[in-house]
Amino acid sequence: MQEADIATLNCYPSHPSWDKLKAALFGAFSGVGADVGLAVDASISSRGKRGWSMSNFGPFIVGVRSIDPMVDYLPSTVESVRATVLKLGLLSEVELPVLLAQWSRTLATA
Repeated sequence: MQEADIATLNCYPSHPSWDKLKAALFGAFSGVGADVGLAVDASISSRGKRGWSMSNFGPFIVGVRSIDPMVDYLPSTVESVRATVLKLGLLSEVELPVLLAQWSRTLATA
C-alpha cells in the first residue's frame, strides 16, 4: 500500500508555478473527497487488519534533482486530473498551461 502526502511535494528554492500547481492538485483531491493525508493506517485499522500499521513500513521522502525523471511528477499528476482542476475552478484553462510552461522553462534552466 502507498499513500500520497501532498504536503511533502515541495520545491527548493520555492517557485510560484510549483506552489500553484501543488495547490491545484491538493484542491482536486480534496474536491472529490479524497484524503491526501495519512489515512491508510486508519483504513487498515478500521477493517480489523491487526498487525498492520504505518510503523511496519515507515514514511519516507524522495528527493529529486531538476534532471531526475521524477521531477515532472507534480506537473504530470496535475495534468492527469486536468478535468477536475478545471471543473472545480482551481485553475483556469488559460492559467494551467501557462503554469506548466513556466515550470518546464524553470527546469530547462536549472
